[in-house]
Amino acid sequence: MNIQQAANECPGTTLGGRRTDARRLYSAVVFLPLLYVMVRYLPPVVFFGLVLTTAVIALLEYYRLHFKREDLFPDAWLGAILTAALLASLQWPGLVSLPAILLAALPACLVIRMRSARGLAGTVPDTAILLFGMVYVGLTLGYFLLTRAQPDGEWLIFFVVLVTWAGDAGGYYVGMRLGRRPLAPAISPKKTVEGLIGGLMASMLTALVARSW
Repeated sequence: MNIQQAANECPGTTLGGRRTDARRLYSAVVFLPLLYVMVRYLPPVVFFGLVLTTAVIALLEYYRLHFKREDLFPDAWLGAILTAALLASLQWPGLVSLPAILLAALPACLVIRMRSARGLAGTVPDTAILLFGMVYVGLTLGYFLLTRAQPDGEWLIFFVVLVTWAGDAGGYYVGMRLGRRPLAPAISPKKTVEGLIGGLMASMLTALVARSW
């Protein structure tokens, strides 16, 4: 098997001698129609379930950056429960208030970290990580719920998702083609300054086109 045959059998193409991943395009082709049906025609609780599932997955990925595997649970479950409560307070404001959730989260995170053998020097940053993850993931994704509740909110959801996808795809392909200067090598070695610029340009162009449409 020669090199060209091997490349043809791989699930991607090549740009500038580097292999790209076409799954970014395939996932958009599958996901966007499903999202359209979910947001446009199904009850709001279904969209809430999607946001909640996404938030829990993102939260666990965030916690894995700090906690060792043996220390991840049950702390991560507490963060997930608090994040779910935070999202519920945004979806159903009359059920429970957001300040009440935030007020309850602080002692809950402190208490669960008391079982740790890391001592005060480790417990304080661990507690901060738990709280920050809940607020960071919960509030940012929670704005999808608030946006969905606005007049014509379903179209705003599509707009945000489309612009985000365009930025991600543009940054990926421009970075693969032209990327030379690392953006944040300690965090993500493959990200480049050129990819960042490409992603921003793709997002702005998509936003302008979508706005005119």
